[in-house]
Amino acid sequence: MSSKMLYRLSGGALLVGSPLFVLFLVFFSLLFGTPYDVSDPQKLMSSLWLFVNVVLLVATLLAAIGLPGVYARQAARMGWLGFFGFGLLFVAVLMMGVFNQLFAVFVLPWLATTVPNTTVSIAADKPPLLALFLISGVMLLVGAIFFGLDTIAGILFALAFTWLGYALWSEQRAESKQPDKVPQPATDLHV
Repeated sequence: MSSKMLYRLSGGALLVGSPLFVLFLVFFSLLFGTPYDVSDPQKLMSSLWLFVNVVLLVATLLAAIGLPGVYARQAARMGWLGFFGFGLLFVAVLMMGVFNQLFAVFVLPWLATTVPNTTVSIAADKPPLLALFLISGVMLLVGAIFFGLDTIAGILFALAFTWLGYALWSEQRAESKQPDKVPQPATDLHV
């Protein structure tokens, strides 16, 4: 696959996945409250629960598909900090986004139909996978900061060189008091 195709596919995945994720996360919060309020088994078995969580699953998968293209586009300008941040961010999106939605789409409705009291105990005792969510939340935060800082540093570096290139190109010699001609070294040296 060419780099141009990778950039286009990644960009398209992010253009569709990111707004979809935000829109349906707000929609989910308005309909069902907090994501961990799973005390009502009827809610977990509803078609609306399934629809909203499947859309959120697709959105997080699209974001996970789009992230490698973002890194590939900026890899030449990024250092090890950006690579480390990208790795943390990518794994955190998989852990927190994709795994969480797979759990909400497949496991929670199954628990609600098989053992309804289990969902009540999950709600009362906090999620049993709380450690996973806390770790992935920290990874998401740290990865986004490192990846973002390295991206911003690369952009600022590019902007600085663009400005310097423009200053050289526009030949602002009068302001900088540079001579019109660069002196040439003497080719004839007589002793």
